[in-house]
Amino acid sequence: MVLFLAAAALGASYLFYRGIREREPPRFVGDCLACMEPVYVTPDPRYYSEAPESSTDVRLYGTQLPCPGSHIFCTPCLRTYLLERLRKALTGESIVVARCPACPGDTWRMQERVAAKVLLSDEMDDWKQQQYIDKIEKIYCPNPRCSEALQLEDDCRSIQNTACPMCKTSICVPCRTVAHKGMSCAKWQSSAKSMGGSDLALRKLAKKLQWRRCPKCRIVVERNEGCKHMTCRCGHQFCFL
Repeated sequence: MVLFLAAAALGASYLFYRGIREREPPRFVGDCLACMEPVYVTPDPRYYSEAPESSTDVRLYGTQLPCPGSHIFCTPCLRTYLLERLRKALTGESIVVARCPACPGDTWRMQERVAAKVLLSDEMDDWKQQQYIDKIEKIYCPNPRCSEALQLEDDCRSIQNTACPMCKTSICVPCRTVAHKGMSCAKWQSSAKSMGGSDLALRKLAKKLQWRRCPKCRIVVERNEGCKHMTCRCGHQFCFL
């Protein structure tokens, strides 16, 4: 029994050190596009940053994104960017729209396997949890003083009205506006009488400046530059026509 355990321990040690020897060594490819410092690219940048000898290693490790531009970022800069996306997710924005900071528009979206290279284990758990939350359809409270994001579960799609848990505003689920008892959604949308002054003013301004509503969450979206491919804060993509 003792001999068996010793042999197993030696085998595990051999595999461990073999894994270290076979790990692809870092190679200098270019500078980080965020901090402009030279970066040594490796498939496992976090390993080299946390290795015992890293205290005496002055090299900066990072990764080359599998995006169309093959852009390079050091681990601290890319981690800071992803954590900022996580922070913004708490305000209602979608983490799914995290993209390569150097690619134009929505050319390439951040992949989970890339995020796992730079985020700590607890941060990666938060990232995965937010990805799951992003997949759940949301509506936003129409009360301009609230705008709370409400998750719309599958069994709630047939519900006509719901209430905001924060401000208690009654919401029409199909048209994402204040509930309009006794009036169809079509009549409500075309009725100026049923709208408050601020809502009516917003619609007039949106029509004048040619703003559009997101087809999914119905929030008003402004396009100030770039192409007509839009990504709403809820993560839905549409053409700004």
